[in-house]
Amino acid sequence: MVHFDFADSYYKEAVAALIKLSDNNDDTLLYHALLAISDCLSLDKELITKRLQQMHKFSKEAKSWEVNPIELLRLVYFKIAGEFVYSNETLIKIEDFKQGERIFYKSTHDLPSNEQMVIFVMFSIVNVFYGNNKEAIQIVNAMITHFPKSVQMTKSYASYIFTTLVYFKSKTPSGTNTEAMETIKSRLFAYQASKNTIPFIQSIFLAAQAYQSKNDKDYNCALIYAKRCLEIFKRNNLIVNQICILNLLISIYQELNEQEIKTEYINEKLSVLEQRKIAPSLFHFIAESR
Repeated sequence: MVHFDFADSYYKEAVAALIKLSDNNDDTLLYHALLAISDCLSLDKELITKRLQQMHKFSKEAKSWEVNPIELLRLVYFKIAGEFVYSNETLIKIEDFKQGERIFYKSTHDLPSNEQMVIFVMFSIVNVFYGNNKEAIQIVNAMITHFPKSVQMTKSYASYIFTTLVYFKSKTPSGTNTEAMETIKSRLFAYQASKNTIPFIQSIFLAAQAYQSKNDKDYNCALIYAKRCLEIFKRNNLIVNQICILNLLISIYQELNEQEIKTEYINEKLSVLEQRKIAPSLFHFIAESR
């Protein structure tokens, strides 16, 4: 179930159903942690609050994880609720991980466990609110350093790790090279052929292509990719991803000197954040130059 297919409503429904059927606390916590990722991407404070309450019942099990998933979720909640967070143990662990310190125990197959993959994804989400794109790349590189075999397998989480690395690199001003883009494209085709690719991973790669096209000044392609992503993220209530793409569109139209269209997307972004009762200043940091 650790496919992270948040672009598929059936996936979330399936995980929710497993929670009702589960009679094992460790499994139930894992399922809640998976849905917590979706809750974070939705920027829905009510959903996150309810998820925290549900996960709190499994506090004992959460403490056995290398990084407590409840504390990771709590960090996201604090940020979108506008509460100030001082440096704490969980943030220190994330910083240590970025700097290459080993916080994960290796499995017998040198591959990440389900819990470790969830922690990795949560690290990336927490970084959206507390870090920048350079640090996002550090997180992915650290994961690959911990588990080098994880990107050599035809597994869904392998394609997830590899695709997110290309995505974050494409968001830098220099972008990623054509060879890297072609490599991930061929890998995704291979995963698709083996039925291991998933819509969410495909949408992340599509977003990477949008950013890279903008870096290459190929604005027509950038707009096509970005608008396709926007449709996917809107349809699946992936508000964090939606805001990122809206920022990209604003940046593209700024470079094209299309001020009227740029203003339309700014207003759309503000409207989305207002509906979620999120302070717009929270998302000013998601600038493509970072």
